[in-house]
Amino acid sequence: PGLALPVGTKFSPNLELPAFVAAPYGLILEPVTCSDENCIPDASAYLAPGELLPPGVDPAPIINYITGTNSTFANPGLGFEMEFDTVTKNGKVSVDLQDPATVPGTSAGSTAGQRSMSLGTDTYQNVGSIIDVTVDSATTSGSITVTLPYDEATLGGASEDDLVLLHYTGGQWVTISNVTIDKANNKVTGTVTSLSPFTVGTKTVTTTTTSGGGVGGGDGGGGGGGGG
Repeated sequence: PGLALPVGTKFSPNLELPAFVAAPYGLILEPVTCSDENCIPDASAYLAPGELLPPGVDPAPIINYITGTNSTFANPGLGFEMEFDTVTKNGKVSVDLQDPATVPGTSAGSTAGQRSMSLGTDTYQNVGSIIDVTVDSATTSGSITVTLPYDEATLGGASEDDLVLLHYTGGQWVTISNVTIDKANNKVTGTVTSLSPFTVGTKTVTTTTTSGGGVGGGDGGGGGGGGG
């Protein structure tokens, strides 16, 4: 599994970091040798939180642990945060940046790393990496709060006020209702009751119909955790 390091981590000079370590500043894409205690390589060697993962790249999932008294976690290098309402059995949560080319229910988007998703008469496109979340051995219940990053540089002419949180559930993409957009830190937070791939997106196309076909809303429901 991948490794996520907390904010404030200091590195020894000449330490070699393998690919796909989630350092505090981003996901390492290739092996790097630290030159100082911050160990921040050239920008091409890592993926900053929210930046689009290139097609064909498939990092190992980051494993996090949750318990009845510690039901929240954050992976700063991925810009991802999660809080469970209730944890009745301790266990693991896998956070996996998905290779864009393998994301279900999508087609190629306008740039490398972007995918197009159809929701009723509307079409959306991700403006951040697509992250799959699964529970392993833990048992949870109630609502789940997720926070995902986005890359402001990919918005084009879209407004941050129009960002949505997208969730793949029941074999289709839906938008999550009542999200909070943190423009200062480029993050979107929403509440769900089931897990699977998530991403931040913008609407790219709306097809007008006389019947007024709707768009899937909410988070699709479902159970919050899996037994082990």
